[in-house]
Formats: sequence, structure tokens, C-alpha cells
Amino acid sequence: MDQDKLRRLLDKYKEGTCSPQELDELEAWYARLDHDTDMPGGDTAAQGMLADLKRRMPAAGPAVKPLGSKWYIQVAATLFVGVALAALIFRYGQTGRPDSVSLHTPQTVQARHNRFVQLPDGTRVILKEGSRLQYAASFNEKVRQVTLVGEAYFDVKHDASKPFIIHTGSVRTQVLGTAFNIKAYPEQKDIVVTVTRGKVKVSEKSRVLAVLTPNKRVVFNKDRATALHQDIEADTVVSWVRKNLAFDNESFGNVARQLADRFQVSIKIENERLSPCPTTVAFSGSENVDEALKILCLIRGASFKKVNGVYVIDGEGCTLN
Repeated sequence: MDQDKLRRLLDKYKEGTCSPQELDELEAWYARLDHDTDMPGGDTAAQGMLADLKRRMPAAGPAVKPLGSKWYIQVAATLFVGVALAALIFRYGQTGRPDSVSLHTPQTVQARHNRFVQLPDGTRVILKEGSRLQYAASFNEKVRQVTLVGEAYFDVKHDASKPFIIHTGSVRTQVLGTAFNIKAYPEQKDIVVTVTRGKVKVSEKSRVLAVLTPNKRVVFNKDRATALHQDIEADTVVSWVRKNLAFDNESFGNVARQLADRFQVSIKIENERLSPCPTTVAFSGSENVDEALKILCLIRGASFKKVNGVYVIDGEGCTLN
């Protein structure tokens, strides 16, 4: 593949703007990555760097899985940067060992649909469809910092020694442990922070815009740099978190598939007779995968366990009329 085109496709993938055809091209490229002569840094030194990065990438990667079944392309995009740097070092006579290349690249989670994400500190994030969350590999060391583009609901794990900070353009929201919603789309003039539990401080550069408590929100206008304080029924603002999580007489198998998609995990139903069983269940949206599966299995008298990374559900099934 032409190098300029490859670079453009990887950039588009990281931004979440690839078309299905472009994703297929990237998948094909990745399949040839180990031996394709058009790979960036095709010389011996760069190839050695690629091998080293591949060995180290699993250990360096954060706990949250990248979005979608093509997770390996996200890894490839990171490898691309490292290999290109290795080629430059080799070709321009710079000294240094492969270990000198930084692997502390940001982790990016993109949501093509409403997506549950659990951060390394235990904080739960519901990322709205079309939104993006980014954080560094050093997350949870001294200060927990993330960058949000779009909208997300945060339920932050309390840790008084490590403030949690969300960056949305020039606006910064800081908390210790609370639950709140942030709406910050680049194309919209307003950034809106709404608190459902606890207390948050919202700042714009060095100016404090608001200290919010439950059922309060601040609307910051980026054009006029003004902050409007409002009383609000917070539960209505975050109702999107529960979207597509209420099932009425739906098949057990379909509910399980939608949970697998939401949490980006593999779920297997051991007893085929369990899949067609009619199931009525509703989730709050803030559950993690284990909690959601406990609720689902309780409805049908089933059970689940995790085997080699796969959630396996088993139960007696049902008899359909």
C-alpha cells in the first residue's frame, strides 16, 4: 500500500472516520504486516524495532480494550508510529537502543454506539455514540486525567489522593468521586456539565466557572466565554445512558448479543435451548459486564462463568409453545 495512503487511513482510523471499505483495506494491510515490503521502515533496523514493539505492546497497553472487532488495527496504528521513528533513527545515523522509544502513547476509546468503559482505577464511563475518550498510559499514577470529545456519563471511583480531571477543549472538570454528565461536541458552541451525585468543580483556563452539586448544571458558551448556571432534573439529562437497555419479551440470546456488543466481550450460551427463551429485563446503564450478566442470568435461572476470556452462560432453557 502507498505510504501516504496508509498514513491517511491510520489517521482516519484513530479519529473513527474510516469507511467499511477503508477498514477492510487496513485489515488486509495488517494481515501482511510481518512480511509486506511496503511497510514503513522496511529496512532491517525498523523490522527489528517492530518485533520489539510487538513483544512489549501487551504489557504496555492499558486495561480497556479498544473499540470493535478490529482491535488489532488500533495496535497497528501505534506500531506504525514506533516503526516510522525507528526508520528515521536508522537512516539519519542517530544512536540509541529500541528501549529508548516511548510506548506511553494515549489510549483512545471510540464509540460507534453507546459504550461502557471501565478505566484502570475502577471509574465507569458510558461513552455516547459517536464520542471519543482518550487517556495516557500514565493514568492513575498521580492525577487521573482524560480527554473527552462528545458526550459521556462518568461515575468516578473515589480517591482523595488522585483528583480526576476531564479535559474538554479549554474547559476542565475536576472531581474526587462523583457521578455526572459532560456534553462537549467540537461543532457545538456550548459545553454542558450536569451533576447527578457528589460535587464537581468546572474551570475554563484559570477561571472557576462553577462548583456543582446534584441536579445542577453549568452551560459554558465557547464563543462568548460565558457560564450559565441552571437547576435541572439530572436524571432526564442522562436518560441516554439507558438507551437500548430495556428488553420486553426479547430472546435471551439477543439480549446476550447486545450486552456483548456494549461491553466488547465474547459471550457464549452453552445450552442452545436457552437462546430463544423470552426475556424481559431492564438495565440502568451503569452496570459493568459482570453485574449485567448477573441480572440477566437471574431472570432465567441461569449462571455464567468466565473461561479463557469468554463469558459462558448455561441454564436449563425453556420450552416454547
